[in-house]
Amino acid sequence: MSNLVTNESVSNQSLVIPWRDVSVCMDWLSQTYQTQFQIWDWDDQWSLLTPCEPHPNPEATRIAQEIISELPENTTYRIQPVSPDESLIIIPMEALTHRKRIATGLVSRQVGQGFHRVIQLFLDNLNQSRINAEQTRQLQIYSSQTSIDFEELTWFRTLVDNLAFEETGNSLTSSARQALTSLKDLIHAESLIVVLKNREGSRSLSAYDGIYTLGARQVDEEVVSDLLKMAGPNLCCQSFINNHVSQDDCKFSKEISSVVVIPAICRNYCFGWLIAVNRQSLPGNNGYAGEFAVRECAQFNTKAALLMESAASVLATQAHNVQLFREQQEILVGTVRTLVNAIDTKDQYTCGHSDRVAQIAKAIAIQYGLPEEDCQRIYLAGLLHDIGKIGVRDEVLTKPGKLTKQEFDEIKLHPVLGYEILKHLNQLQHVLPGVLFHHESWDGTGYPHQLDKEDIPLAARILAVADAYDAMTSDRSYRKGLPLEKAEQILRDGRARQWDPSIVDTFFKIIDKVHKIVSGKQSSFNMPTLHSEYVFEDDFDGEDSIHSAVYTTTSLSGVQLK
Repeated sequence: MSNLVTNESVSNQSLVIPWRDVSVCMDWLSQTYQTQFQIWDWDDQWSLLTPCEPHPNPEATRIAQEIISELPENTTYRIQPVSPDESLIIIPMEALTHRKRIATGLVSRQVGQGFHRVIQLFLDNLNQSRINAEQTRQLQIYSSQTSIDFEELTWFRTLVDNLAFEETGNSLTSSARQALTSLKDLIHAESLIVVLKNREGSRSLSAYDGIYTLGARQVDEEVVSDLLKMAGPNLCCQSFINNHVSQDDCKFSKEISSVVVIPAICRNYCFGWLIAVNRQSLPGNNGYAGEFAVRECAQFNTKAALLMESAASVLATQAHNVQLFREQQEILVGTVRTLVNAIDTKDQYTCGHSDRVAQIAKAIAIQYGLPEEDCQRIYLAGLLHDIGKIGVRDEVLTKPGKLTKQEFDEIKLHPVLGYEILKHLNQLQHVLPGVLFHHESWDGTGYPHQLDKEDIPLAARILAVADAYDAMTSDRSYRKGLPLEKAEQILRDGRARQWDPSIVDTFFKIIDKVHKIVSGKQSSFNMPTLHSEYVFEDDFDGEDSIHSAVYTTTSLSGVQLK
């Protein structure tokens, strides 16, 4: 090889093209460097697998082939000069077979100097793209599954409206009272009692979630406990009838002569009991007279027990349905918490930003005079407005210096990415306008769709002001937060240009509340689990803000079932 160029070669022991990236990498190399890269296979020597058109410089090609023929089987990445103007690039490749493979190509000497860094960055970008795509896919699957779970609850509504317990608390609805009063009259009971079992799992018969009496004789917890004890050890799984209550059976036998106890069972769980007391005698006595007729007509029969069992089954089903709905609401609450935590852990400098934006936006909405449900929807939209940043690369999101145009264009994709992540979650459809359009400007220069004025959804206009203020006053990786006075002056200067003037005016009407919210900034990654740490005291009623928002905006919430 006397004719080979003798300049020193460059090698890198760790650079290898993964097998899954071979095809896309070869296409990218050929297009980027305007040269054909070839693949070689080892079989006692290097054999060309991908023939190509002759290179314009035959001498460089000849020298390159001589270099390749002398390469060992376990060759590493290297750059070998073949002429004053060109270098041979040799890149090892992973293969699905036991044979070794390499890719080779001729590039200019100038390009070759930093080639290994360029190809490594390209491979890293491919890998990061796969990670981002998988994270987005997992979030979409999670959102889609939660959406399916909530769709299964839609058929509950008719049942809950017609015969059920109220969604908030365990009070009976008016429909339930009417239906059970009809049942009491049908079986000729003096009173009908609905007893809800303690859902905490207590075995104490003196602890109940609720006792509701329909009829003339009102009973208290002590009487109920005595009646249930009389039903024996199988009270949670078997119906019980006693038409001759004695002193030995119940210490209230002078007041109660007959009783039926029916467990309300659904899915092998006893939610409580339906109890009928004191069968009433009927006029006429079926042709009988005297004491004998009274005794005959004052007994509960099997038919009465069957009717009560049917009613108890419906009540248990309704109780089970409401319990399932509450569990699904908890899943939605957990989904929102998970998504917000995902945003906060993505960038330590913006931890708590979503919660503060949500609180400020809700305060603006309340002052603006929006209904409670709309205010809660805006609150949820504020929590989730930056969820699309999950799809933005960490090195761009947390870059300490100024962003390039390409990097800023990537940041500007986060409203669309957020929309794509959340669009399959039916119970959160109402947050999508705020998520997608919160970076639109009043004058039409915003993104992603350059909407202007009232074409921008109201929720997005409110979020735009809240988001801008908290962003300006918060520390970021590339700057310290602005003083409150300067941020507020920027809002005034941008009124009717970047932001809706009416929303800016409303913002300044609640500026004291806003100061209280932003003064609670903290650096913790953990989202509050019991209640928001940024809620102002006069609004806090001991209820988790996310729970309140979810319960107000989900399908059964906000409907007074009375």
